[in-house]
Amino acid sequence: MSMLKINTGSFVKGVLVGVVIVVTLLVLLFFAMPHIYLATENHNFAKLREKSELNCETMPLHCLVREQDINKISQYATEGKDLELKDNWGKTALFWAASKDKPLLVSKLLSLKANPNTNDENGRSVFYQSVAWGKYDIATSLLENGADINAFNDSQYPETALHYCVMKDNPECVRYLLDKGASTQPKDSFGYTVFERVKIHNHISKEVGMLLQK
Repeated sequence: MSMLKINTGSFVKGVLVGVVIVVTLLVLLFFAMPHIYLATENHNFAKLREKSELNCETMPLHCLVREQDINKISQYATEGKDLELKDNWGKTALFWAASKDKPLLVSKLLSLKANPNTNDENGRSVFYQSVAWGKYDIATSLLENGADINAFNDSQYPETALHYCVMKDNPECVRYLLDKGASTQPKDSFGYTVFERVKIHNHISKEVGMLLQK
């Protein structure tokens, strides 16, 4: 009987010690979490900053675009150098110029035969992104130089630029694409045309629906 009491007492003491250890660890973790989070965020920011930096040795054309040096851009192309080199985000110099809203540089690169259907690392085409950004002058230049207005993004959920603008309930964007000849027939990755998207999504306005019916 006394042995049972001793064993029971030891067990209880062991449990209490275990509880104290667990509680102590939880308290330490609670106070450490902000520091862990901050360290993680700093690491992520450093990686993001590093990824965003342009290396002028490996991405010379991007640097020329940044400097807006049209003469050197022309010289670069006439020397037969690659116009399709991509930065750490998978963007060519043309894509980079479009993202920085540089229509003159975009036109120059297109005249030098830069690919108007180039995609970034997420599979979004430069035309798709230009439309999404509302840079219609750049989008028009891309179309005039061979961009595919009905191209699907090479992403997890492929869709056309028109699908995107309809889902964003953006009449201006929808009107622009339709005026430029975008087709309403392609189906997205879920099998929906833009008409079907309008029917199943209540946030899409009647104005967008009426534009599609014209």
